[in-house]
Amino acid sequence: MNHSTSVLKTLGEPPDDWWGFLVYRTTYESEDDWTAFKECCRTLCEKLFLTEPNGQEARRKVKLEFAEVQSLEGASYKQVQETFQTHCKENGWVCGYGRNERCVKVDARSLRSVVHPDSGDPAYVIALDRECTVQSEYFDDDGQSIPSPLGDAQEEEDIAEYAVLNVLFSALLTEFYSCLLCDLEFHEIGSERDIVASLLPVPS
Repeated sequence: MNHSTSVLKTLGEPPDDWWGFLVYRTTYESEDDWTAFKECCRTLCEKLFLTEPNGQEARRKVKLEFAEVQSLEGASYKQVQETFQTHCKENGWVCGYGRNERCVKVDARSLRSVVHPDSGDPAYVIALDRECTVQSEYFDDDGQSIPSPLGDAQEEEDIAEYAVLNVLFSALLTEFYSCLLCDLEFHEIGSERDIVASLLPVPS
């Protein structure tokens, strides 16, 4: 698949003539690691589509826009999702266009995976869907609103199941972005194992 041609076909008029992702920083443990992560992102963009006919134009218009908001330190999936939804609304980002569909969340574990190859995880970031939400209100048999019977922890697991993907860093702007643009399943682009990172459970 010619990924560069796919992304160029979706670009709007200036200032919306760019593609990529809004990247939310949610860990502030190490400034050195964050600086190294941004350098890894720059290198990733520079090496895109080197053998494709429209590669140079696609590289010129790619952007990973970093959102560094200290109040999002340790933020949950849902908190980042709500922040992204607000950003989209305020900036007129309508659904149906790659960068408007998902944002990227970088937490401590995913940050380490990218900048420390010996971390034990494949290099990955977290791609968070804009619209897929958990049920936030529950009702009893009489139609009265009641607290969630699942609890906050379970709701976080639910949103992770439906809206969160651990995407291999190397596939973020190629195979994964093409899935978003074309509304394709992973098997229609390639192998799921080439897009989604397989992580070991965190020891309890």
